[in-house]
Amino acid sequence: LNNVKTADVHLAGLVTIPYITANITEDFVNNYNRGDITFNNCICTATGNTNCRIAGLVALTASTTSYGTLSTDNQVAWKDCANYGNINLNDFKPGPNSTTKYGRTMVSGCFCTYYTGHFDLDNCDNHGEVKLNRVVSNCNLFIGGVIAYWGASSAISNIDAYIKNCDNTKTVSVNTSAPATEQTGSGEGFMVGGVIAASYMNTDLGQSLTLTNLTNSGDVIVDGNYVSKNASRNCIGGVSGDYYTYGTLTNCHNEGAVKFTPDATSKSTNTHTYVGGVLAYNYPYVQNKGTKLTYCTNKGAVE
Repeated sequence: LNNVKTADVHLAGLVTIPYITANITEDFVNNYNRGDITFNNCICTATGNTNCRIAGLVALTASTTSYGTLSTDNQVAWKDCANYGNINLNDFKPGPNSTTKYGRTMVSGCFCTYYTGHFDLDNCDNHGEVKLNRVVSNCNLFIGGVIAYWGASSAISNIDAYIKNCDNTKTVSVNTSAPATEQTGSGEGFMVGGVIAASYMNTDLGQSLTLTNLTNSGDVIVDGNYVSKNASRNCIGGVSGDYYTYGTLTNCHNEGAVKFTPDATSKSTNTHTYVGGVLAYNYPYVQNKGTKLTYCTNKGAVE
């Protein structure tokens, strides 16, 4: 797609927005994308909290009180899926957001956004490059090889979610430029991961996320980027960028280089930047709920 002016953007190789209007009971199995997805010169025209989601397989899976309720009994499996196409977002400009809100830009090889309950994601791989070039952004960039963003509905407690046996084999890279006007609101900065960029689950509600047997062998590059003064933090990891939850990482491995280089014009003097071979940042949400890392390795350079 070229030279597009639109409100929110949802673009995917297979499914754009499978909103859930009842309990999740369906599996998603043996699905593949082999075509490249390229979005050039897109301008979001909506005001407020605009969003851009581009993925090789599914752009957005949402289930909240607005779209229905999640099943607390059924453990749904999405498995045996892969993306082989290259994902490119070039010259993207977010809409004229209000001064207190930021939209989210999410790009991934397989899945952009999950808002889920009990869930298994098993054996889903990305074999295509994921690239953002000349993207104008204040905050809230979520870029992942397999998954950009994973979250759980606050309407359901005692959720156990699992992501396992997923690999990314290609480069994940991000390049941004400064907006014409700095906004006053706050938001996340760069959330970038070889397998999963960011995950958010509420430990107070008994929600946990387990990552098992995840491998990244592609380079993760955030190079020459503008960072807003309002960004709370930047998290760039070989396997996972921001793991904002309680859980366990087991047998997770990074073999690619992980690199972050801010642009000289960046204003993020108060922003913390975390760069890690396997995991960049972890906050377990509440005290006395530490995250466990076992049998995880990094073989790639971290810069």
